[in-house]
Amino acid sequence: DDFHYLDDAREIWLAVKARFGGNEESKKMRKTIMKQAFSEFSVSEEEGLHKGYVKFQKILSQLNQMQEKPDNDDVNIKFLSALPPS
Repeated sequence: DDFHYLDDAREIWLAVKARFGGNEESKKMRKTIMKQAFSEFSVSEEEGLHKGYVKFQKILSQLNQMQEKPDNDDVNIKFLSALPPS
């Protein structure tokens, strides 16, 4: 797993990208899974507001890393509608 045998920065970058970046098919699959996690997001009464917010932020962070950031209005509506009844 070490990259010490590589000669220059380009070779190292290509090796890192191949090792951790995945191919296009796996990237599409991860995007699909994260979009589904966003659309199905909900907060249970047991989780509560804080844990639910942390869980939601993780989903948003992963979507953002994939350049799939949802619209702010959609984010706000999704979070508020996912909260349990008070």
